[in-house]
Amino acid sequence: MKHEIIRNKELGYLVWVKFEEHVPLEVRDALMAAGFRFNWTDAAWCALDRKDEEIERIINSVEIAPRPQMTKEEEKDLTDEFLRREAANGFAGPDWEKYLRGKIGALVRLTDGSILNIEKPSIETSFCYGESGYDMDDAIRAANRAMTSEDHFRRANLRGLDECIRILERRPTDGYSYRNCVAIDCDRRLTNGITYVTFCSEWNSRRNESVEEVCEEDRERILEGYRKVYASFEKRISTYLKRYGLSKVRAWTYWRDA
Repeated sequence: MKHEIIRNKELGYLVWVKFEEHVPLEVRDALMAAGFRFNWTDAAWCALDRKDEEIERIINSVEIAPRPQMTKEEEKDLTDEFLRREAANGFAGPDWEKYLRGKIGALVRLTDGSILNIEKPSIETSFCYGESGYDMDDAIRAANRAMTSEDHFRRANLRGLDECIRILERRPTDGYSYRNCVAIDCDRRLTNGITYVTFCSEWNSRRNESVEEVCEEDRERILEGYRKVYASFEKRISTYLKRYGLSKVRAWTYWRDA
């Protein structure tokens, strides 16, 4: 696994380990057992008085179990079970079934037996940029990029999923995000085993009775679901751009209250 060992220049006994990719559950468990703790501020695993050789041994000695993949038949069975549970919650009938099938991005069975639907995202073609500072040109340039750059279109549509995956992988999100935790949304938890999750701050997850932070196993399962949705959405965006290009994109600006 690609990683970097960084030592604090002022406090030589403090060491960070930063990974460039998702850290499997087995590696995280090994680091925790060795006394490492994850630091959200630095997006790194931190510990005291660890030699480089010891850190490398901890990381490289872990055996990572292959993640089981669902077969097509298992996916169909899970979909049918999800629709039955939603029907029991009052969303019954052919119209509801058609609607719910269209919203399925990836279904995830959590450790308590409940089912989470990671909804299929929609392709956004309208973008609005406001400016509350002194330079309206920034907003105008952003709007122009939205209407002329396919790369900007891709990134704008994938931004939400990318942030969720970064949170699940414990990687830093953009500098304006306060969300760093995934939790069960207890207020939206329905009967018959349908679950919703929310991305919130770790502070809220510990002090708000309406949310309950997911366990590590569920985090891994949800992460795999989001990766599946991300890959599928990337393909949909590419197909859309081949067919329409940026012809349907609309972008505008406005002056925001300071």
